[in-house]
Amino acid sequence: MPEMVKAAWIPYGRTLRQLRTQSRMSCRALASSAACAESLISKLERGLRGVSEQMSQTLGQALEAQVPHAAKRLRSAYERAERASQYTWHTDIADVEVEATHMQIWEPLLVPGIHQTAAYAESVFRDGRPDASYTTIADLVATRMDRVRTAENKEIWSILDETSLYRRVGGPQVMAAQIRYLIDISSHRRKITVLPKDTPYCGGLAGSIILLGSPPSHQTAYAEHTSGGEIITDPDEIVRVSAIWRELSAWAQTPAESIETMKKALKVHESALEKD
Repeated sequence: MPEMVKAAWIPYGRTLRQLRTQSRMSCRALASSAACAESLISKLERGLRGVSEQMSQTLGQALEAQVPHAAKRLRSAYERAERASQYTWHTDIADVEVEATHMQIWEPLLVPGIHQTAAYAESVFRDGRPDASYTTIADLVATRMDRVRTAENKEIWSILDETSLYRRVGGPQVMAAQIRYLIDISSHRRKITVLPKDTPYCGGLAGSIILLGSPPSHQTAYAEHTSGGEIITDPDEIVRVSAIWRELSAWAQTPAESIETMKKALKVHESALEKD
């Protein structure tokens, strides 16, 4: 089985690769200077591994000889990754999403995380963690934005409840920008549909659902709750969750109808902006 990407460490790997490229060092040369295996450098840069504080310092010192302030930049990247990795419920699903080729999403309360703008995500995290520091919120937003970028080339069908389009997360300006983004990204590969607010079926109101498929035929589910989330691999549970999602999709509007519904919600938020 191939190694799974660790989402919290993707930004660290990106920084390491940038610094190594600037230093004009090969993976082999950096590994030799840091007295580690060449495969470790490769895995770090691809986000397949985390790294110890001591090893990160050693890598930073090796790069410092060629790139000014490299040690400081790598230290900062390490601290961000270390903090982000503490929220395992958030990064675990991101790890699974990296491996998935297609996804089916249901979200009853908010815009799905994988479609959120940075401003919308920041409001969600800040309101959900009133005691968290600015740095913690910024790290969580950065991790979520990595999830958004990771999903850009995947086939995704999302169903969101109509009420989530009117719930003022962050205020009308944030909501207007968020809905414009949803309209812009809605396409054949990224299908976004809306469940009308007067739908009698309520089988999915217990919480959000993400179904993830990866080759050859592996399927995983993720269920989110107030304090985190749970990855589901039990086949019977996946069958149950899949049945709920299929029923929701039967009640949802078509993509064209959904865009019109989103445009109506957008007008409401734009009107509120004009009054402010």
